[in-house]
Amino acid sequence: MRTFWQALIWKEWHEHKWKLVSIVGILWCTAIVSLSKRETDTFGLTIAMLAFCLIPLSIFIGLGVAANERSRGTFAFTQALPAPIWRIALTKLITGLFVLVGAVLLTLPAFYAWTHLHDSGKSLSKAVGSAFTGNPYLDVFLICAPLAASFYLWSAAGGVNRRDEVSAGAIALATMFFWSLIL
Repeated sequence: MRTFWQALIWKEWHEHKWKLVSIVGILWCTAIVSLSKRETDTFGLTIAMLAFCLIPLSIFIGLGVAANERSRGTFAFTQALPAPIWRIALTKLITGLFVLVGAVLLTLPAFYAWTHLHDSGKSLSKAVGSAFTGNPYLDVFLICAPLAASFYLWSAAGGVNRRDEVSAGAIALATMFFWSLIL
């Protein structure tokens, strides 16, 4: 027999699994298109393109996590569950975060395959020389995963207690815009 937490994690996984597949597909296509350019720094271009793609995708996932129960009309059901509402919200937040970090991790094999199979390691040797950590794949993860997590958490925080995803999105985008102006 499954426990309450196993059922909740299973429910969250089923809500996010197709988002994970679509985000990985978008990131793979973006990586392949930007790596296929014959520029001098294809790795840098690809990291920038992935970062620009991850920003709206992170906001999309964060808004779905924040306003999902109210917009679907299942908030009363969620309150009736035998656990504090903050633990349920934390489970939803962690599941969305795993989806984003997992999408970034699943994009790294596309980098590896492209540089070793198609490019014969030419761009990899240039990327290793300019890598911050000495490993360009680790650089991709260390740049993209925290960026995605940051936008995800900001959009989830902005969307808390909103009736629908549209108003949550407006608040989250306004918050991020003003935060960007301050920075």
